[in-house]
Amino acid sequence: MFKKFILPVLKNKKSWPNLILTLVMALAFIGINVVYVSWVETFMNAFESKDFYAFKIALLQFVGIGGVWILTYGYRSFFRKKLSFVFREIITESLLKHYKIHKPNITNLDQRLAEDPIRFSELITSLSLQALSSLISLPIYLYWLIVGTPWYVSVLGISYAIITTLLARRIALPLQKLDYEQQTREANYRYKMVQIRDGKEIESPNLEEIKINWLSLAKRAKILSFFQSGQNLASNILPLIMLAPAYFLTGNLTIGALWKIRSIWAEVLDALSFFVNTYDSIAEVNANAQRMSELVDNNETQEENIDGK
Repeated sequence: MFKKFILPVLKNKKSWPNLILTLVMALAFIGINVVYVSWVETFMNAFESKDFYAFKIALLQFVGIGGVWILTYGYRSFFRKKLSFVFREIITESLLKHYKIHKPNITNLDQRLAEDPIRFSELITSLSLQALSSLISLPIYLYWLIVGTPWYVSVLGISYAIITTLLARRIALPLQKLDYEQQTREANYRYKMVQIRDGKEIESPNLEEIKINWLSLAKRAKILSFFQSGQNLASNILPLIMLAPAYFLTGNLTIGALWKIRSIWAEVLDALSFFVNTYDSIAEVNANAQRMSELVDNNETQEENIDGK
């Protein structure tokens, strides 16, 4: 997938401006998020101490942080979408060039040339941005978690993320095959509808095959959603439960420190749980890549057969 579809885009110079701007905005967003996590402690401590002046200062700081957060988030999304279109443009041109040269005999050509590049480009840029953000932010928050919390909190947090990731992988494993099959059946259905529109005498398309696979896909996605929602819900309360003894019994933690640690824990888990939260999207992008690869491989196979003759 990387060699066939991503590397050619990265080598194309017209993708560089949007790629650089997307990376800059992603780094800026990580930076302002780090500032926000630090601000949480100040804000909550003002509540605990009933310091109205500190509360007002914290609110003013929030206005500045919030303004930068909104700008960086918006521009990060904007440049990522522009980059996605460049991906689509380059991939579509490449696939279309293959088709015009080789004229492969392959099913659902319209889907492989039109729809798959769109969805693939949207997903690959979004997933890549999320992965990069997780990779960069993880060391920062992990360091804060290790030095700022009892050792068992960081150990349990990392262990929890690893275990949930492995479980999510096991649950989501069938999704790629099911998504591939669903898109194939949908494309076949659309092709038959086009034939009917063009006046060809064919048997009316039946939605039953689509329905059967769709139900299997929906059931598997339901199980994954159950797991993801449960994992996210548990992530919100677990750090508070583990830090409760330090707060109630020893008094070593302030409310501000407690909520800061909770925020750090959430960021660490979010970074470590990247695959848990994006497994359905990863399955879909792999299915898109597989269909486009079949078009390219079909061309290459035909070329090899011609050379062999």
